[in-house]
Amino acid sequence: MTLEVHRMLDAIEQAADAMVLERQEYGRLAGEALTRLHTYGDDLDMLQEKAQVAADKLGGLWRGAVPLGEPIASAIDPPVPPAPIGTVVAADGSQIFPDRHGIANYALIHIGAIAIRPTSNEPPETLTFAELLYGDRLHDDESAETLQAADISRLRDKEELGRLVQVSIQMFPPVVALMDSPLLLFALSATGERELPDWFLGALNRALESDIRLAGYVDRPGSRGVADLLALATIPREQIGADKSAMRFFQEMPDRTVFRRILGPGQRSALFSSASPFNRLLARCGDQLQIGFFYLNVGSADNPVMARVEAPWWVLQDRLRREQLHAAVWEQCQAPGGYPYVLARAHEIAVVHMEQRRQLEDILAGAMLVRGLEPQQSAKSFLKSLTGG
Repeated sequence: MTLEVHRMLDAIEQAADAMVLERQEYGRLAGEALTRLHTYGDDLDMLQEKAQVAADKLGGLWRGAVPLGEPIASAIDPPVPPAPIGTVVAADGSQIFPDRHGIANYALIHIGAIAIRPTSNEPPETLTFAELLYGDRLHDDESAETLQAADISRLRDKEELGRLVQVSIQMFPPVVALMDSPLLLFALSATGERELPDWFLGALNRALESDIRLAGYVDRPGSRGVADLLALATIPREQIGADKSAMRFFQEMPDRTVFRRILGPGQRSALFSSASPFNRLLARCGDQLQIGFFYLNVGSADNPVMARVEAPWWVLQDRLRREQLHAAVWEQCQAPGGYPYVLARAHEIAVVHMEQRRQLEDILAGAMLVRGLEPQQSAKSFLKSLTGG
């Protein structure tokens, strides 16, 4: 049977009504946030102190933003003339998850990368990296358990970041390297935030040693760290952690709701750090490795569009590197759609289309037949393929 949308009309209308109410509530909260932003935005010592109190009292439960030295109501123009950039590099990844109903138990991780010389007439350089996982490689080294979809996704993140840094090191400097995800990788939460994987620290250190302007780009960010910081502004120091309603004054309102009201086209916000336990673990490995961020209006005056750009401190705390990153992201977003061109191209290169998957499995089936193995999908998978499932 098909989805009987006509039976859902009442629910759809109710959902739209709820969206209107949410938008109105966020507008009201944004007005209060703007007031606090301008009232307390220059008092960085107070904000930093209260953020530290919240982090100490609540531990990893408070993950608000911490100012990094600029008034938090700042709206900073892109550099003019643009800061010089040698190469802009981007990488993205896709995957095929293991399927026990398929002809064979395997997984694929595919990374696409692109490098563009903004001031050169040279065509973009594109690269791909494919890794086929099978047999023992589909099992965790320590637990011997079969890798699940989340495990494959983490391996994709590992390869994506590693290949991005690898390609960037080979390019004409200075290099701005972008990935389409937060650098504060939430996929790493599976470690319980007790330790950081060697591969992640290794990639950050290689980028630092090679002076790469590494950054993660987040489209339509849902983070509310700055809103959580503004909630602290009016709470007495001794009541932080105790007054739960005041701590959650801005509810689920994302930061972009506020910054779209103060940032003009191409302008970035002040610099912030995240109070997440993940960042505190990075601090143990060196302050330069901690991750900070800013918001950037990649849209227009009539249609502001907020992006969040995350980068290590070695990029954000140096004026030239920071301006190069700011200029590169803004210039890349001039492509139609208001999204970095290099990231869109990297995705296009990385994605494995259904026809390509069929070709891979046809070749795999042939190799199996030569070895006396019968490539056969399960009855369930076969029937679903007939019905379009």
